[in-house]
Amino acid sequence: MVLLVLVLAIQFRKPRETDVQKYLARLRAQGEKVTFQELIRGIAPDSSLAHDFILTNVPRLPSCNLDAKIIFDDPYGRPGQAGVDWRSPRPPMTSTSGEILTWDQFNEIMLQAQGPLGEIRESLKTASLAGKVGTNAMDSMPGSISAFRNSARWFNVKVTGELHQGRPAEALADIETLAALAKVNLSPANLLSTAWRMGASKIALSATWEALQFPGWSDTQLEQMQEAWEPLDQLTIAEAGIGGERVLGIEYWDLLRRSSISPLANRGKTATRTWRELVKEWTPDAGYRIYKMTSLNQDELFYLAGFQEAIDTIRAVKGGRPQVLQNFKTNAPDQKLGPPSGPPFNRYYFSNLLMPKLSGLVQHMAQSETVRQMTLTAIAIRRYQLRHGIPPADLTMLCPEFLSQPTYDPMSGKPLRYRPGTNGDWLLYSIGEDGVDDGGDPTPRKGATAGFWTGRDAVWPRAGE
Repeated sequence: MVLLVLVLAIQFRKPRETDVQKYLARLRAQGEKVTFQELIRGIAPDSSLAHDFILTNVPRLPSCNLDAKIIFDDPYGRPGQAGVDWRSPRPPMTSTSGEILTWDQFNEIMLQAQGPLGEIRESLKTASLAGKVGTNAMDSMPGSISAFRNSARWFNVKVTGELHQGRPAEALADIETLAALAKVNLSPANLLSTAWRMGASKIALSATWEALQFPGWSDTQLEQMQEAWEPLDQLTIAEAGIGGERVLGIEYWDLLRRSSISPLANRGKTATRTWRELVKEWTPDAGYRIYKMTSLNQDELFYLAGFQEAIDTIRAVKGGRPQVLQNFKTNAPDQKLGPPSGPPFNRYYFSNLLMPKLSGLVQHMAQSETVRQMTLTAIAIRRYQLRHGIPPADLTMLCPEFLSQPTYDPMSGKPLRYRPGTNGDWLLYSIGEDGVDDGGDPTPRKGATAGFWTGRDAVWPRAGE
């Protein structure tokens, strides 16, 4: 056993705990938040939290199945097209038994849901949108994510119902509620809260696209719709979530250092155990002790560096350098971990357990911001069209009259691609994840499955039938 420990110690060249502390000090000197106290500085605990109202009211909603379509995940019909649910002969809802409902039945159910949905809407106007603030990151976990997801889906189908009945003002109020839902920070210190906010944003963006297919919006109403989306920068939300998750990891590693597992903890439980049983009980504990002696600090340094690389990648995309994202997709830290195995032979044992798929996560966050940028641009184009009678000749004509600052394509770091048509229509698109401008062709490449991000370019969907 002594020989094994020496071999492992030489192999892994164990960094000291002070090396971790020096690394954290460098991060702090760069302005990074590496403790829970730094993370919540300026956030005052509030006894009136919006998510408490949501958790209370969602169980009061009627039982049914909601079909809250996310058009930017699953375009309808041909690539670049999406169905308009409020024009559909059937509502986006079925009974709990799967029965297709009529619009009249849909309206009856929405009347039953009016009370709890109204309370949720009002809470988002008056209660705090901050998350639960405990004494540490581990004590600040969010409540039931399913309740928040259900509330977003209910308001999504409510928008559809209001538009079907020709009530755009009510639909606009519901879109503003959906945007407010995406601002609710369920926890300041983990990615679960960030994933919820980005998921709520996707649902709300889909509802906004549905609303933009409705005729008769005034410039004031479109401006309100635009203002609902301007604060919801998806990359800023993502950066905060990844930073919070890093703090959670730092607390976890500190807990690992302070924990003590005795290899003889099970002694005396059974008087008749064999030597083989004793060895089986002792081995995992011994492996963990060797891991702590040889690899724990190196593991934490790998974990911290991986999260910093993800944060730096997000900042690079925000700064107009999308090539960093392309490199991160293929060289992300989580792709270097390999298959999980137990200590002591896996020097990144806890990184394997705790580190999320950062490559896919950052990619998804960049996608979400691309859709938000396209939505803001589409609303501004509609406003220009309403005021001037024709779409703008190019996107520079939207500033500063309709946009306080130019929108951009996170996939290229340049303006979104735009082409006005000859009959009042227009084409708006991102060059997509391959970084190649295919002229707005959303057709999936050979062998790719259909979807908003699998096409050559990610096109603002046209209304399909």
